[in-house]
Amino acid sequence: MSGSGLWRRSRHAPMARLVGLEGKVVGTDADDEVIALAREDARTAKLDNVEFRRADAAMCQATEEYDLVYARFLLSHLSEPERCLEAMVRACNVKGALVLEDVDFSGSFCYPTCVAYDRYIQLYEHIVNRGGGDPNIGRKLPGMLRKMGAENVLVNVVQPTHLEGEGKLMASITMQRIAGAVISERLATESEVQQIITELNDAAADSETVMSLPRVFQVWGRRA
Repeated sequence: MSGSGLWRRSRHAPMARLVGLEGKVVGTDADDEVIALAREDARTAKLDNVEFRRADAAMCQATEEYDLVYARFLLSHLSEPERCLEAMVRACNVKGALVLEDVDFSGSFCYPTCVAYDRYIQLYEHIVNRGGGDPNIGRKLPGMLRKMGAENVLVNVVQPTHLEGEGKLMASITMQRIAGAVISERLATESEVQQIITELNDAAADSETVMSLPRVFQVWGRRA
């Protein structure tokens, strides 16, 4: 594979290796901290064919500049994901590849059933919805990509699931990150939030508990 790519942080190293020295990779994010981390990662990995730009993906004005355009865990947080998709299609060369990865949060599960885990899923979905996003946009991506004129659209679904290890801590980590919004919007008290986090950590420490991350829809197609 050769050419260029446009995507969010955490996939720059594999992409840079795929395009090779003759290709170039451009990563964008609206967060300066994320850009700084990505640049440091690239320096550590000695990747010379990578460039990072601070930009709003929905405002990208590139026209037929990239052979591959990729967005990961982005559209679910946008109030107007169609605008971002339009910009992605516009930035892609004719017959170039469009690749999307995003979540279906409602597909998350914990077994045996954990009340705190179910409450965490409910609160996360509520916060994303209140912010104008869609925590379950994953299942909609094939139709959205087709609507934008993409052809040969395909889909795959993966769901990381853990019996042990750091993956089981993602629920409590995410709950901590949304704690401020949950409390400020009076969806739960501070003590209730702390109780949820404690119970999530307890569930994660239980070797008999199976805990998943959200379902991830991987959707790809070609610009017509």
